[in-house]
Amino acid sequence: MTIRPKYLLVVALILLFLLIPSNSTPKSSPNWELLVSTDGVKFSGRNAHASCVFKGEIWVTGGRTAEYVMWNLVDSFKVADVWHSKNGAIWAQVTELTGDFFAQNTEVTQPGPIAPWYERYGHSMNAIDTDGDGLDDMMVLLGGFSSSPSNDMWVTQDGKHWIYCGLAPWSPRAWHSTVIFKDHLWLMGGTPLNNEVWKLVNVTKVSRIAPLTRSTYSNYTYELSWTQYPNAPWSPRVGMGLVSQYYYNTSIGEGFADSRERIVLAGGYGGWPAVEPTVALYDGFVTRPDTWETYDGFHWTQLNWNNTFQGRAWMGMAVMHGSDPRRHYPVLNETRVPKIFMFGGGYIGYRTNSRKRVNTMQAKADGYWSEDGQNWFKINYEEGGGTTTVPFFSSQEWTQTVVDTKAKYIGRWGLTVLSFNVFSGRSHPGDLYLIAGDFTEGGDYASSVYKSIGGMFCDLEGVICGNHGHCENSLCYCDKGYTGQYCTITKLPGTGTGGAAGSRRLLAQSALLMTAMYTAILMYSFA
Repeated sequence: MTIRPKYLLVVALILLFLLIPSNSTPKSSPNWELLVSTDGVKFSGRNAHASCVFKGEIWVTGGRTAEYVMWNLVDSFKVADVWHSKNGAIWAQVTELTGDFFAQNTEVTQPGPIAPWYERYGHSMNAIDTDGDGLDDMMVLLGGFSSSPSNDMWVTQDGKHWIYCGLAPWSPRAWHSTVIFKDHLWLMGGTPLNNEVWKLVNVTKVSRIAPLTRSTYSNYTYELSWTQYPNAPWSPRVGMGLVSQYYYNTSIGEGFADSRERIVLAGGYGGWPAVEPTVALYDGFVTRPDTWETYDGFHWTQLNWNNTFQGRAWMGMAVMHGSDPRRHYPVLNETRVPKIFMFGGGYIGYRTNSRKRVNTMQAKADGYWSEDGQNWFKINYEEGGGTTTVPFFSSQEWTQTVVDTKAKYIGRWGLTVLSFNVFSGRSHPGDLYLIAGDFTEGGDYASSVYKSIGGMFCDLEGVICGNHGHCENSLCYCDKGYTGQYCTITKLPGTGTGGAAGSRRLLAQSALLMTAMYTAILMYSFA
């Protein structure tokens, strides 16, 4: 039987297709586990809430939620509640809140489920160590929309009793960012738009003169002393990511012993005012794609002005100190630079050199990581959406929701992300916890909480260990012939058994590929 040349051509082309490497095929492993409450008790869906780790638990306060009728029969979308959880799944509301109701919420039930501070969103909350023993002593709640931007200060030592500490020396603001850096609380930016830098230098307990009130109050308070640093060189903004990272630069030969703590700032919404002396810098108001660093709060260096994560604000950011997130003791990993993780966020605004003006929040459905703050790598993959007829999909599980009874993948903004070790109760190292946020495109406020799982640390653009390894205990174990954090580097001949085997395999594949290509060309010439 004689095989016609055209059929040989088809066979050759099929062989050619099969031999082409497909090392980038998205096969994302599970990245997040949805934590489900066994008793159904949970905070309402919300964004712009504040969260932190304090005394072995995750705490969530306030936020913007679906409109409801307040205790005084007034419609509102702000809340003044306090929630806590030891594992991110089972939550409890503090229903017997006490403290300085005389300062703000004077007419609510005392004690009760409504905090003494006004309902608010866009505020901050951090756990701080005031006596230097390495253990956090109190949570500090600052500013926010209540309903206008505010500069009130509140502290609590147990999450139940809240002390009013007066008004801060910095102007009223919301959507500011805070971080614990070198054992101090730092506050930056916020709306009205600014690029101010403030440091909390001291907390002192003092007696309080009894106020003239029928509401409850404490007979003591705290004086919070602040120092203002020079305005930063980054443009005034809100909703930026702000983290502290122990960093050493491997590209210049630095190692673990060279680690220094720094602040990394990423993104945010804002811009320079179109007035003197910054009118020449004005380029619109938009979510920014830049990153900056400082080692002292005075001197800033721009790391990248146009990052691959693109312009965004109101995202969740956290640092995981140690490449193995399963470590159950608070030490730095000596083999890898601590990673900065970024998830979600939103895009809005306009640039003066573009005709495109985005007036509705476009939420992000992705995740990125970086070690140096300059180069960012995408964790997940996405497909569909935009101008295509294919429904949008993201391999980040927290993007899935239900709209009009149909499953849909949508970005979130106004979420928070924490690093928390459920075994030790410390803020790091541990797992990442992604909390609440706001779905766009018809989605609702989210109340869901997700915990990172192993695949989070093995995926690069949705590919598990470069398709040349397997993920185990949150680390990539590479096949013979491959190496690197994600098994994406081919070992050269002479680098070991695996490298030689990998090279021989690649040479054999190349020979077969060339044979298939030659056969296809030959058959085509006789067809």
